[in-house]
Amino acid sequence: FFGSLLGRYLRLPVVFDAQDESMAKALTDTYRVASRRRLLGRTAAWVDRWVVRKCDAIVASSTRIARSFIEGHGVAPEKVVVALDGVDTEMFHPRFADPNLKSELGLPRDCVLIAFVGLLEPHQGIDVMLEAFGHVAQQFPKAHLLVMGYPRVEEYRSKAEKPGLSGRVVFTGRMDYLRLPRFLASADIGIAPKLDRNESNGKVYNYMASGLPVVAFDTDVNREILDVLGDYAEYGSAEDLADAILTVCERDRERRVKKGRALRRRAEERFTWTRSAQRILDVYQWLVASGHRTAAEPRPPQADK
Repeated sequence: FFGSLLGRYLRLPVVFDAQDESMAKALTDTYRVASRRRLLGRTAAWVDRWVVRKCDAIVASSTRIARSFIEGHGVAPEKVVVALDGVDTEMFHPRFADPNLKSELGLPRDCVLIAFVGLLEPHQGIDVMLEAFGHVAQQFPKAHLLVMGYPRVEEYRSKAEKPGLSGRVVFTGRMDYLRLPRFLASADIGIAPKLDRNESNGKVYNYMASGLPVVAFDTDVNREILDVLGDYAEYGSAEDLADAILTVCERDRERRVKKGRALRRRAEERFTWTRSAQRILDVYQWLVASGHRTAAEPRPPQADK
């Protein structure tokens, strides 16, 4: 909002970084701050409309978000560019597991470790994940769950103390990003139970680059990232999520590694930081070349096929 005001004052082009389809939706659906009927929700909706009208380009983190601006907000398609998130494939890559890490975490050396990294918030699907893992723990004794993230650590730790889960779930709390590759190297499976259908799913890129098979809900965003290589569960279903996790757990290690290698290749080919950064640079270069807000040429960069 303030960027749009400043852009108008300085007569500079404005780029809107769209991580969700609207501020109002993020407040209501994701963070449950306010209803659209309440003052904050109405204000956010007004800001959405104003910013969208005044910006010169919208960079969307998924095709679903891009489509929502075109179809839901009436934005001209040529103003919207999809720039999927990326991952540092040099920092995150398949590596030998640290032989001491599982012991440090109090985990059996031969366990099948399912890793989650992200915010511990309802929209990330933490409750559904714990419910699903309760079913997994009963049927697959070697499975353990590693939860890396914050806040609400104690709240979710207490939920994981119920019979069947106690001793099977480890919470690290807030995870230093630079330490994350070491922990993912000891994991066998990455899980991404995010319930928001629009936001990008950054953890998935890290899992892929680390060579982990990925279990996620079947959404447009996850399909766009994982394509046919994901192990999908019906959206929002703890039972189906458990089945998907069990399917991957019950594969032999060689098959899990093979799937992880295919995902690693996809990350290298499509989701490197260099590639993602270039998509955004293309937008800025287009705006600079246009010279002013109303220029129709050159056209903005087209989305990857």
